[in-house]
Amino acid sequence: MRAFVAVRVVEPSVVEALREAQRILSRGSSLRLTPPHQLHFTLKFLGEIDADRVDAAKAAVVQAAAGIPPFEVTLTGVGAFPRAASARVLWAGCSGGADQLVSLGGRVEAAFVAAGFATDTRPFSPHLTVARVREGGAGGRLAEAIRQEAGRAFGTIRVSEVALMKSVLGRSGADHSPVVVAPLTPGSASG
Repeated sequence: MRAFVAVRVVEPSVVEALREAQRILSRGSSLRLTPPHQLHFTLKFLGEIDADRVDAAKAAVVQAAAGIPPFEVTLTGVGAFPRAASARVLWAGCSGGADQLVSLGGRVEAAFVAAGFATDTRPFSPHLTVARVREGGAGGRLAEAIRQEAGRAFGTIRVSEVALMKSVLGRSGADHSPVVVAPLTPGSASG
C-alpha cells in the first residue's frame, strides 16, 4: 500500500478560498490542480508499505495523536518549489499554528521511527500542495501570479485529527482515501 500521514483540510470556506487561488494560478498555465477533497498537509510520506506493516502504521498514527489537544492553523500565502521562476509544485503556506503543526509532524515522525519505519531525511516544512506544474507549464505568467497571491489569506482550519492515507496512482493522478483517522486527544501523551 502506498501511504502517507496527513492533516486534511475540510473547512468549506478555506477549500473555496484555495480553489479561487487555483483558478487564478491556472490562468495561462498548464497545471494539475489538487482536487478539493484531497487538500491536506503531509506530515510524513511513507511510500510503499507491506501489508503486514499496515497495523503498525495505524498504531503509530494513534500514538502520535494521543495527548495533543486540537489546535488551529491559519493558511496564508502561495509559493512554489523550487522557486516561482521554475515552479514544479505550487503550495499554500501557514502562519498561525505553524509551530504546532511542526510539533505534530515531529510526534508523527517519532512514533513511526519507534514502530520501525524509516526516518525522514528532510525536515518537515508545513505546506499544502495546491497544484503541480505540467511539463512546460511554468513561465512568466505563472511566476507573476504566484507573486500576486503570495500574501493571500485563506482562513483558519481546526486540526482535530491525523489520518493515515492510502494513495492509489491512476491516469489522472493519485486518489487518496483514509485508512485510519486518529482524533487528537488532550491529556497525557502516550510515549
